[in-house]
This record gives sequence, C-alpha cells and structure tokens, in this order.
Amino acid sequence: MAYTIEMLAQAGIHDIVICIQHMSGNIEASFSNGRRWGVNIQYSLQRDSLGDAGAVKWARGLLDDSFIVLQGDSFIELDIPELIESHQQSNSLLTKVTNKKDNQESQPTGCYIFEQAIFDSIPNRQTYDIETQLIPKLIANQVSIHEFNHKNYWNPVTSFETLQNLQSDFIDVVANNANEKDRDQLKTISFNGNRFGPKVWAGNNNIIHPSVRIFPPVIIGDNCQVGKDVELGPYTVVGSNCIIDDEASIRQSTVTEKTYIGKLVNVEDKIITSNLIIDVPTAKSTYITDPFLISGATPPMINNGFRLILDKIIAVILLILLSPLLLLAGLMAICGTGRIFKSVERIGVIPSDIVSGNVLSPSRLNLIHFNTRRKNGKTSILTHWVEHSGLYRISELFGVLSGRLSLIGVKPLSTEEADRLIEDWQFQRYSFSAGFTGLWYTEQNHEEREDAALIYDVYYVAMRSFREDMRILAKTLPRWTKNLLFS
Repeated sequence: MAYTIEMLAQAGIHDIVICIQHMSGNIEASFSNGRRWGVNIQYSLQRDSLGDAGAVKWARGLLDDSFIVLQGDSFIELDIPELIESHQQSNSLLTKVTNKKDNQESQPTGCYIFEQAIFDSIPNRQTYDIETQLIPKLIANQVSIHEFNHKNYWNPVTSFETLQNLQSDFIDVVANNANEKDRDQLKTISFNGNRFGPKVWAGNNNIIHPSVRIFPPVIIGDNCQVGKDVELGPYTVVGSNCIIDDEASIRQSTVTEKTYIGKLVNVEDKIITSNLIIDVPTAKSTYITDPFLISGATPPMINNGFRLILDKIIAVILLILLSPLLLLAGLMAICGTGRIFKSVERIGVIPSDIVSGNVLSPSRLNLIHFNTRRKNGKTSILTHWVEHSGLYRISELFGVLSGRLSLIGVKPLSTEEADRLIEDWQFQRYSFSAGFTGLWYTEQNHEEREDAALIYDVYYVAMRSFREDMRILAKTLPRWTKNLLFS
C-alpha cells in the first residue's frame, strides 16, 4: 500500500480514499492523513466486507469526479498519466487494466478507472464484485468497456511465494542485479539504507559480530544484534529490532521485526514472524513453542540510555526557563483550591523498560499535576485558566526527571482510557514509553474523535526517529503557547 501511495503521489494524484474493513485500525494508524507522502488520505470504513464494487459504492460520498481504483494487496508499476489519457480518449464509463505479456493470456489486475455514472449500476449495501458481477452486467446492457493493457511490472501477491518473489525483484533492482527491462518497470521503489558492503544494506544502531558471513544481496533493519559465525543471505531480509544468535544460518528468507532466531538454527526459504515459521513454497506454517529456537524479541536499543539522560537534561532546562510559570500556577492553585499539587494515576510504559530491553508491559504512573479543582469538583476563577490552558501539566516535567516519563513518547492514559483498549493495533502503543509530549499533543485537534490520540501514538511508535522527535519538540512550545494565550 505504501508503494501504491508513492506511485499516486509521483503521478500528481494527492486525494486518496482508502476503503478499509479488515485490519482497519492498523492501516489507519500506519498511513494516518498521508502527510508523510504529501497526499490527503481519507478513510471509508466498512462494517462488513462488501467486495471491491460494494466498497466503491460505500465510498461514494468521498468521490466527486472520475477516479482510479487500485488493489491494496497487490503491487503494480502503473503509468498513471498514460492510463488516464487512454481512458479519456475512449469516452468509456469504465476502463479496466489488464496485463498481457508475449503469448500469455490476458489477466485482470484489479485496477480500473470509473466515471461517476458507474454508481447507478452498483447496488447499495450489497456485496458486489467488479470483475464477476459489475462488468458482466455492463456488457449485458451493451455499455462500452475500454481495456488498457499494462505491460510493466505487476505482482498480484496472492501467496507467500509471490510475496517473496516481489521482495527478491525489489532487491535485484536495488542491487543492480536486474536487467534493464526490470529496472525500467520498477520505478516507484524508494529505499532507505546505509550501504554496509557490496550489495549489503543495514540500518542504524546494529551490532554485527565481525565473524558474520554475509552472502549478498542482504538487507538488515535498525537496532539488530547479529551474533558470531552467523550466515546471512543471499536474498535475506532481516527486519528491525531482531536478534540473530550465534551460528544461526538464514538463506533466502524474511525475518520480520522483533524476532529472535536462536543458536544454530538453520532457516532457508522461510518467512519467520515472532514464533511462527512459514514455508514459502508450500505456505505451510509451524508454531514454535521453544523460545530458545524462535520467539519474539525486544532487543535493547543502543541509544536509549543516552536518550534517557538527554531527556532529563532538557527537562531541567525547561523547568528553569519555565520557573515563572511554575510559580504562577502554584500560586493560583493554592489560592484557588487550598493546595498546590495533586497526584494523578496514568497508565504507560516507563522509560527504564525501554533501556533495559525487558518485555514491555504498562505500569501505573503516579504523576504530579497542579491542583485545579476544589473539593466540590469545580474550578475556581483562578484555576480555570490553569486547567484549560494545560498549564497544570507543566509539573509532569518532574516525572521526566524521576524517570516515570520520557520527554517525547505516547500519551499517558487515564485508567478509563486504558480499559477501553480492546483491539490488537491499539496495544501497539505500549511498544514505547509514555511521554510529556508527542504526536498525540502536537497534532491532535479538539474536533478529532476520541481514539485519534491512539492512532497518532501507534503511528509514532512505527515511524519514530531522532529527527521526528526533534520536530515534535520544536512544535510543542508553539502549540502550548497558543493554548496559554487563547484558552
């Protein structure tokens, strides 16, 4: 889906609607509003699966012109300007994109261009398929359908084997193993990685033993530990936050993020995710119960100890700079309610768990806030502004000093908010520590729905980096100042 969005953005298409039903929370958390790609993403959520035509009809309110339909679970390198031009010249209600190479039979790719009038032919709130129901209906009604033959790269990703083939094709292009024709077909690829050797790429903060034997091409993510006498490659991809223990061997396989591969384990032509091994040719899976062979991993991140120290230094500086406001908030609290501080309970992961690499679980965080409420639960004239401006939270910086909070992280949840977490994607926010500020503070608008902060948190956990943290920190002060002046 990310490559599809990049392809659309490169073609100048910036308004995108994603129809979601299965894994809706994960998808929305991953792609957010599309700002990362310079596009505007809206979501059309289906309660039940309606098929591709039914999903298009369900999203009708978000579509006000002719539009392109692309499959989210396949990869196609599509010349969109050429497709649009071909469709416009045909004056057809519908253009279907097919794939035919040499003497092969033509195959539907699941890509189409529709005109608005197409909605008249799709029933409301029914499961309806474009290829097997809508198109036969149009043909029966003698509606002209234009066919655009796509000759570049297309992979329907219908099995683990086609997924692995797609990944190998990507690696070939990046490693210049591919022929000129394949390189021309895969233009959408964007690849971020540091060249570690000939046709070997590795991310940041990796610990790789000098005795490791690498047979390129190989790609390694961030924050990985690779032990002595390990063999990697060829065509091996290791996700971020993985541990490959001593003398393990991994060939033509994919190890997904946060996975531990034990000592002397030999893996070939497999996809490994946590404690599940999938055999690529047969698609058969094996669940591993021995954690010393294969299991989930939370490796300690090299820079977290330094980050914890840096957080405390910045917190001290902020407390000194903001001491006049601290004094003001304290005076207003004691004059308006009779006491300065109150202890509040929040739920989140503490920073020391991130540094130690322990299995992460949320803890109860006792944070200090300026007291803004009298015994009757109401604010006073003096404390109303302290509460509505968010000034009462400035004392959470003491939580950063004591190690209960990170300076930047996910939102510390109230007990009630934590109890409302029910979906797997929501619990991904516990992959990082609670913070004084974060995307949940700098990006969320008051008009957004209640779970918007959770979506921002999951997006932050997936995409966070030092640069992103600095951007959040830079946006926190203007946002906070605005709240002080206009609350």
